[in-house]
Amino acid sequence: MNKLSTVALLILLGAAGTFNGMSLTSDPTGRSLGLDVDMLPAWHTWDYRISGLFVLIFLGLGSLISVAAVLVDAYDAPTCVVFVGLVTIGWVVWQ
Repeated sequence: MNKLSTVALLILLGAAGTFNGMSLTSDPTGRSLGLDVDMLPAWHTWDYRISGLFVLIFLGLGSLISVAAVLVDAYDAPTCVVFVGLVTIGWVVWQ
């Protein structure tokens, strides 16, 4: 995968993660995103705040930090990209 496509995908994931994470954190009921607390399984917390923080930190900000690492050709940039990819896959499987 070339650098441009990696950066583009990470920016897309980072923007979506930041927006959705901020929305779920600021409105833990999920109504701003068309969600309902009744959609949560019984073992889950009573609202979307913790899920929102996870999405904001790992999928949103983590992706944007990885973009910066790729753009400046940081030594650990490939590790950052792999970490974001694995976290994203883990999040999707968990959902």
